[in-house]
Amino acid sequence: MSKHLYIPDAQIYDGVPLDHIQAAGELIMDERPDVIVIIGDWWDFPSLESFSPATKIAYEHRSYISDYNAGVDALELLLRPMKEYNEHRRRNRKKAYKPRIVFTTGNHEYRVDRVLDQQPNLVGALPLVQDHLKSLGIEVHEFKVPVLIDGVNYCHFCPQELSAGAVGRAHLIASKRHESWTTGHIQIFDYHVSMHTPRLQCLIMGAFYMQDEGYKTGSNDHFRGLAVKRNVRDGEYDPEFISIDSLLQRYN
Repeated sequence: MSKHLYIPDAQIYDGVPLDHIQAAGELIMDERPDVIVIIGDWWDFPSLESFSPATKIAYEHRSYISDYNAGVDALELLLRPMKEYNEHRRRNRKKAYKPRIVFTTGNHEYRVDRVLDQQPNLVGALPLVQDHLKSLGIEVHEFKVPVLIDGVNYCHFCPQELSAGAVGRAHLIASKRHESWTTGHIQIFDYHVSMHTPRLQCLIMGAFYMQDEGYKTGSNDHFRGLAVKRNVRDGEYDPEFISIDSLLQRYN
């Protein structure tokens, strides 16, 4: 059995608060999970926002490089306690802590692929998220392609079988896929456990950020947090759901 730390969509861009990211880094060192899953949309990339596939990417005076660096800096903040701990361990010739870190690409990171498809002259000119993650030893999985870890499918969202959209409720994922899944993407907290064995556990948790988003005016009161899963085996686990408020109380 293993322990997983699940980090939902962080939607990081320049200027957003990062206290919760720093706190999550401290939580990692307290919990020492075997697996850390970052579900995607870590980067927000507002500079690449486009509301229609038929339109050209609208840069709107915002900078791709600023967006990219914001996510890079936040990731460094998340991993800093682990890095400092391992540097101390190496100096004392002790074994380092090296969890498996998994990143499932979200639709916001996929915006970069759309840009390169539309403007191939930019290939090689832009720093890429995937390259940076791999340079850190982080395992990267393609957009909408699940990765199975200890019986749990992790994916940015669970794709509809007959359309391009996401299955939007946890109990529907269980009934359609007959497997345990954990997804982000949708800013809800929806958790379903099947009544009978095998005990399917499906979770949709899609918000790990502090800022209120203007496009969600009037509905920014959704749950924001992360999850620790203990005793993960064959798709079953003991969950602990930790809100950002609780996380900050613990570490600030």
